[in-house]
Amino acid sequence: MKILIIGCGEQGATIAKYLIEKPDVDEVRLADIDLKKADTLAKNLKSSKVFPYRVDAGNIDEVLKAAEGVDIIVNAVVPRFDLPIMEAALKSKANYVDMASGPPYVIDEQLGQTEKWKKAGLTALINTGISPGISNVLIARAADQLDSVEEVLIRSATKIVPGTRVYEGKELFLETWSPETMWQDFIEPPVIFEDGKRKTAPLFGGEEVYNFPEPVGACTVVYHIHEEVFTLPYFIKGLKKVNMKVGWQPALFIAKALMELGLFSDKPIEVNGVKVAPRKLFFKLTKPIPTTDELIKKIEADVLLETISAFVIEIKGEKAGEKTTYKYFPAEPPMTLREGYKKYGRSFLERPGIVGTSCAIFTYMLGSGRIKTKGVIPPEGLTKEERDLFLKELAERGFVYKEVVERSLS
Repeated sequence: MKILIIGCGEQGATIAKYLIEKPDVDEVRLADIDLKKADTLAKNLKSSKVFPYRVDAGNIDEVLKAAEGVDIIVNAVVPRFDLPIMEAALKSKANYVDMASGPPYVIDEQLGQTEKWKKAGLTALINTGISPGISNVLIARAADQLDSVEEVLIRSATKIVPGTRVYEGKELFLETWSPETMWQDFIEPPVIFEDGKRKTAPLFGGEEVYNFPEPVGACTVVYHIHEEVFTLPYFIKGLKKVNMKVGWQPALFIAKALMELGLFSDKPIEVNGVKVAPRKLFFKLTKPIPTTDELIKKIEADVLLETISAFVIEIKGEKAGEKTTYKYFPAEPPMTLREGYKKYGRSFLERPGIVGTSCAIFTYMLGSGRIKTKGVIPPEGLTKEERDLFLKELAERGFVYKEVVERSLS
């Protein structure tokens, strides 16, 4: 099995580490627009299976050249490259895997290609991170057990631990995801699925207090655009309502303030005779994701905010004539970075991330023939057997979810 990974950041590294462990993976090509980045990752992996390449993800000819003879192309760069990389994969007769479809959101364009991919006998497996990704698999699992599904609610929050310092000697924000993708997500108008139709909601609209499992508890959440709202109605029939709400603090406060200040505007303004778009300047100033060594220094210097996170999915429907709700959330109680480092040391910070691990599992299942479904599909479009196998492998990697079933007694 030969695999090309485009993007040598945190997710690309996690995917590569997983794949080189597999005896039937013969070659992993690491491609990045920055050859030094690909070289460094290749050296760190210390594997004869790994080969670095310089590739511009937006240049189809360069992708085609690097993809010659590969079985799968994994897209580990920002989603604006989804469509050109998909085109290159189809032309090179390779399967395709990505982790997200936006921003900008191109899901309809991706799903619209499904017949071409089926005709070619290939699979484009899209949205294979945690949310979207694992979330889609869990939602489909609940749908399998319900007679009908009416609502899907996805809730995610990060909470500053009460009683901890917020200002003095603290850094207000820590980059943990692609800055371009994360911040642009905040300025995309939220899309919800309501009354069987896709609708646009106001930015920071739909405000409510949601009770997450302890120790996170009550958090204020608002609408947020996300892939599940687009894909689930294609594959789970009868759905009337799908939405995602988030309460990521302090990022949500920061995003709203930046928007009110006009710093997310893409309209150029003149400053001392130079025209620049505030958004472009802001993205240029964002800091890269810290390395493990940099993170340890910050933890030991006690400059990071103490935050804990929570993630819950609710699937509401009917079973045997009774109103029934399935809830899913991580089995492992959340810890702050400081708590995790104190308990487990460096290994806590270096353990493979769930987004990259999820994508890597899907990639290997596809390459090894364990996923046979053809066409352009998100995880909920896989067969039950394929989805169950994925959850089993995910649990073996230490990522376990709880399932809680609530029924209304009649």
